Amino acid sequence: MIEPKPGVDSAVGTVVSRRYEILDLLGAGRRGRVYIARDRLTETTVALKRFRVDEPKMRQAAELAMAAAERVATIRHESIVRVFDVGEDAAGPYIVSEFIDGTDAARRVAAEGAMGLRQAARVIEAVGEALSYAHERELFHGSVRGSNILFQPEGRPKLADFALGGLEASDFPRARRQDVKGLVRTLCQLLTGISVGSVDLRELPEAIQPAVRAALGPSVASQQPSVEAFLRELRASELEAPEPPEIGEMDAVERGRRAELSGSFAAMREAGEEALERNSESAEAMVLLRRADRFKAQRDELIEHFKQAEQAFDYTAALEALSKLQRRFGADHQTKRLIHRREALAELTRLSGIAEQLTASGHLAASLEPWRKIVELSPEDPRARAMLDIARRARFKRRVLAATGTSAVLVALAAGGALWWLNQNTPMAPAREPKINSAGAAILPAEPPVAESRPTTRNPLVRTPAEREAAVESDDSGLPEQQPPTAESTPVEEIAAPAATPVKSDDVPAEFVDGVPDEVVLAKEALERAERDAVSARAMASKAGAEGLAPNSFAAAQQLMDLAVAAQAAGEVDRASSLYASARGQFVTSAARAGEVLSRVQEQIDSLHVRQALASLDRLEGLAPAGALEKLREDLERRRSRSLAIAPGVAIDFRYIEPGVFVMGADPNDSDRRFGEDQRQVRLEHGAWLARTELTRGQLAAIRGLPEPEQSDLPAVGLTLDEARSIAAELTERFDGTFFVPTEELWEYACRADRSHADEAGWSILNSDGKPHVAGEFGTNPWGLVDMIGNAAELVESEPIDREEGVSMTRGGSYLSPMSALRASARHELVRRDRPDPRVGLRLAWTP
Repeated sequence: MIEPKPGVDSAVGTVVSRRYEILDLLGAGRRGRVYIARDRLTETTVALKRFRVDEPKMRQAAELAMAAAERVATIRHESIVRVFDVGEDAAGPYIVSEFIDGTDAARRVAAEGAMGLRQAARVIEAVGEALSYAHERELFHGSVRGSNILFQPEGRPKLADFALGGLEASDFPRARRQDVKGLVRTLCQLLTGISVGSVDLRELPEAIQPAVRAALGPSVASQQPSVEAFLRELRASELEAPEPPEIGEMDAVERGRRAELSGSFAAMREAGEEALERNSESAEAMVLLRRADRFKAQRDELIEHFKQAEQAFDYTAALEALSKLQRRFGADHQTKRLIHRREALAELTRLSGIAEQLTASGHLAASLEPWRKIVELSPEDPRARAMLDIARRARFKRRVLAATGTSAVLVALAAGGALWWLNQNTPMAPAREPKINSAGAAILPAEPPVAESRPTTRNPLVRTPAEREAAVESDDSGLPEQQPPTAESTPVEEIAAPAATPVKSDDVPAEFVDGVPDEVVLAKEALERAERDAVSARAMASKAGAEGLAPNSFAAAQQLMDLAVAAQAAGEVDRASSLYASARGQFVTSAARAGEVLSRVQEQIDSLHVRQALASLDRLEGLAPAGALEKLREDLERRRSRSLAIAPGVAIDFRYIEPGVFVMGADPNDSDRRFGEDQRQVRLEHGAWLARTELTRGQLAAIRGLPEPEQSDLPAVGLTLDEARSIAAELTERFDGTFFVPTEELWEYACRADRSHADEAGWSILNSDGKPHVAGEFGTNPWGLVDMIGNAAELVESEPIDREEGVSMTRGGSYLSPMSALRASARHELVRRDRPDPRVGLRLAWTP
């Protein structure tokens, strides 16, 4: 049986009060759910909040929030989310408010880290002014926290979800203090990044600690704190706080690059603008800003593609678009709103694959369960609803055909019993006595007319009176004496009856053909058809690899098949037909489960979970069809490889490096271990694409727009770190994605390729004849990367181990290096940053 999975929210697609069409689920909490809706009257996007009212406490909280919303609808403030409508219908109470297309303060701090004092103070001042405006109108919030502060696209904060309305005057002081404390705790959250629990005041800037202590003090009897008083203390503390240290241009750019790896283009733009403030002509800052804008456009395009696929009920395309969003923009707030649908889409994709496979193979009845589950998860899918009706009719027809044989036998028995009863209980017509006329001659009554088309014949089962008397006087054999008939012993009707004529085939009753009942023929035909279907289903299951991928299901189907063959040999037609039908369904199920196993591997490949996919393929070796495994391996190899055409006939091949954890550094027992190679565990959170080979002379000439040089396949050496960064920036400007010099951690992780050490050979001083060699000729590691060891020493982004200024780190050793440098952990190859070195090359990294 297919286990049920969480589906799409049932409210999506409905219309509230014949005006607000619910488009999507925005978020859910303990007290209710918030949806994105479209106001049909104004054609605008709004937020619609539904409250839980299944418990008394929930009902009371909903009533307070509804009362507060009615008050908020009557006021206007630039830092308060507007309320448009308040109502209640059969589904419960709801509030319609302004839709803010941005993240909240809690999520922003979680994604980007704690804010600086001045930035946090600006947010708290805007929210505090909104609270003070509401307090003047006897309106209180009751739940001031980071998740209720929403940021507009331009960065302005707005306070949402007022929860205290309809209070008595005696409750105002307590509600005011509650709001002040909530505002202070939110400030602490913004400054420390701690969203739950108590904040240690010692972690706050010293300048604001007195103001925070005063606002959070336990006494409520003497002086009631106010928002205005706290804001005055905060502004004074902010003025007294020391100026933050100067942040250099490259520090801001580096922060923007880190934000790019996490997919937060809002933080990218903020870092780029900060870098431009330091240097108005910073090329890297401009590139960062353009990348942020391009990221936003790519995100919007993926979201639009996702919505179109979801509206078209193309679950595979929607899941693919959502996976791309999660991989590229995982930290984005709009992506996080959609992630909750991934599980339902994955289940719909799996079910639709099974249903379509069964339908395409002609097994409509067996596809009933998958189609039914699809309709449960996606009730608006028109194709699923139509196919569900077809599958129901197919299953009903199959059951009727399976029951045909049994019904025919019962009908035949009933007809035979009725015929016997009629023969035994129908009285014989009395013999007609002749009348005597005046001349003394006997006059026989006139015979009834006889139909010429069906001559009357004597029923052999009905005895004449003479035969019954003869039977009494017969001997022990029970047979009557054979005597010629006489006028006295023969009934009058037999004398008048014409001679019997041969019966034509047209006169044979319809239920008999050549002496065989038609129901038996139908039963045999149903048996043959069921046997053919079962044999065909077994062949399909074998072709799908069900014997190895779903052995239990296939064995159960084969057992049913053997029982059906035995029943057929014993002449049990109905039982054999039923067993064949069951066997066919079980074979189809085994084929579907086998397909599901392969589909899971395909999902791993599509998601670029390379390790899982390789492990799955190894486990399925010898179990799944060889052709299917070969196709999956080819697909994996194709997906983990990309080629970037930079000029006609010139391309850079990339290999995908899956994120993971590894131990960086040399083993303590390694005799070649040097200073700075201490072991430590490193986790790479995001995958990246690494060039298959070192950058060649031909590729460098194509990037710079120069003619193809001689020996274009040799690695391009003599590069400095600044030149390498310039090459990456130029490619970033020309192509999609971000090109960069790989970090030291990424390089060593890719070189090891899930091994304790790199054991492939490389070009060194022992075998290179003192010159570089064609890239890609020597030493391919398990991840398809060539020349990670030897040939050209590869530049990486890293702090030098001795902190010396003006030097750059290289990894992997070169064609002039000793064997001790040709190790994955070796990091003692330092070169001058401003001086080209003939040993040094570059391996580009790229993120889409």
